[in-house]
Amino acid sequence: MPVRGFSRARPFLPMIIAVFFLSLITGFFVLQFRLVSKVLGGYESALQDTARRKVELYVDGLRAFAAHAARQAGGEAPALRDIASRDERVRGVRLVRPDGYVAAAVPGPQGYIYGGSPAFDRALAGEAFVAGGDAGQATVGAPVRDAAGRVTGVLLVDFSLAPFLNELTQEFYHRDYRIALADAGNRPLLWPFAREKLEAFASYEDRFDDGNARYRVGRVEIPHTSWQLYFFLRDYNFETQRVVTILVLLFALYFSLYEFLVGFLRASSINSYFEDVNFAVFNHLREGVIICNNLNRIVFANEAAQRFLAGYRPNLRGAKLEDILGPAGVEMGGENRKVLLRTGEDLLEVVSSPIFKEGRMLGSLVVLGPAAEQEKAAGQVLAKFFDISRDGLVYVDRNHQVAMANIMANCYLGPLEKGTHIREVEPRLAEALEENAGSHSLAKVDLGTSVSCEIAPVYDEQGRYTGALVLLRDTGDGGLAEGL
Repeated sequence: MPVRGFSRARPFLPMIIAVFFLSLITGFFVLQFRLVSKVLGGYESALQDTARRKVELYVDGLRAFAAHAARQAGGEAPALRDIASRDERVRGVRLVRPDGYVAAAVPGPQGYIYGGSPAFDRALAGEAFVAGGDAGQATVGAPVRDAAGRVTGVLLVDFSLAPFLNELTQEFYHRDYRIALADAGNRPLLWPFAREKLEAFASYEDRFDDGNARYRVGRVEIPHTSWQLYFFLRDYNFETQRVVTILVLLFALYFSLYEFLVGFLRASSINSYFEDVNFAVFNHLREGVIICNNLNRIVFANEAAQRFLAGYRPNLRGAKLEDILGPAGVEMGGENRKVLLRTGEDLLEVVSSPIFKEGRMLGSLVVLGPAAEQEKAAGQVLAKFFDISRDGLVYVDRNHQVAMANIMANCYLGPLEKGTHIREVEPRLAEALEENAGSHSLAKVDLGTSVSCEIAPVYDEQGRYTGALVLLRDTGDGGLAEGL
C-alpha cells in the first residue's frame, strides 16, 4: 500500500510565493501612491492656479480702469463724476497732488491733506497699485502724468469688492478646500471660517485647525497689490498613511526574505537544527527512525530504518523522503500522521511527527515498524494454534511469567493464570528456564513425572531474549524432534 499524504509540504514554496506576492503588492502600492500623489498634487495645483488667476484677472481689471481714467485726466482736474459713473463698483474718486493735497473728490470733501496709503505711495512711484480691503472695499492708485510723462498727481479710485468676494466664496468654499484673501497686516477681505478662528490664524503657519478638520495652508502674493491669497486644503494625512503602509509592507517583505534565506541556508545542516540530539541512541531501537529537515531531505536514519528500507536505497541520508515513501500529498500542518507502507511482503506502519524548537518547525521525525494489524494477526494465529494443539503449550516472557497457556498445559501443570510466575507452578521448570535463557537450542527438562517437557528460547529480530516456549506432552507420545 503506497504512502499518500505523508510528507509535509515544503515550507519554502509557500515562502517563495509569499515573497513574490509581497514584492508585487509593495511595488503596486508604491506606484499607486505615487500616482495618487501626482493626481492629488495636480488637482491641488490646478485649484490654486484657478483661484490665483481669477484674483489676478480681477485686479488687472481694476488697475486697467484706474490707469485709463488717469490718462484721460492728464494734467488738468478730471471730470471725476464721469469716471465714477462708468462702473457701478466705483464708490469714490479722488485726485491727489504729489504733496498729498486732495484737489478734487467725488463724493466727499476736497482741499485737505490726504493721509497716504500703499496705493498712493506706489502710484507716485509710477505703478498702478491695489491696496486695502477693509469693509469690503479696496483703493486703486494710478499715476497722473503730464505731456512730458512726469507724475503730476495720483488718481485714487475706491471699489466695492462685495460681488467679487461673493463669487469667490461660492466657487472656492468646499469641505476639502477653501480660500482666504487678506490685506497687509492680515486684515481679511475674505475669511471662510468662523470669525473667532481668525485670531488663532497665523499667516506664517502651514497648518490650520478648524476644530473638526485640519487643513494644510498655502499662500501666494498677488502682484501689484498688498493682498495675499491663502489656500486651505483638507489634510487627510495621506503622506503619513502612505509611509506607514509602505513601511509595513517592506517589513513583511524583509521578514519573509529573512525567514526564507535563513531557513534555506540552515535547512540542510543537521547541526544547526538538532545540535543537542545524540543520534547513536536511535541505533538501539527496534523501530526505524528517520529525521528530515525543512527541505524534506533525510539527515539521519538509524540501522533499523536502513534495514526496513534496504530495498529502496542502500544509504538513506540525503535522499528525499517522498522518493522513498511515496509522493507528498496533504501538508502536515503541524499534526501527527500515520500511514501504512508495503515493502515486499512486509507491511510497515509509518508515523510522522513535526519537530519544533523554540516555537519553530525544524523538520519531521518519522518512525517505522511492523504494522500493528500484522502483529495482531500473527498473535491471533498463535492463539488459535495454542487452542487446537493436542500438546501442552506455555509461553513465558523474559521475566518467566505466564503470558499464554492452553488447556492441555493446565492439565499437565495445574492452573496457569496469566501473569503467574512459573516458579509458583513448577520450581524445576523455573530453574531450567533460567539456565537456558541464553541458549539457542532446544532443551529437555526432567520434571520427575510422566510428562515430557522441552524448552525453546525465543529471541527478537535484534537477537534479544524475549521469553521461552514450553512444550508439554505425555511421554508415551514421544518428545519433540531435535531442532524444532
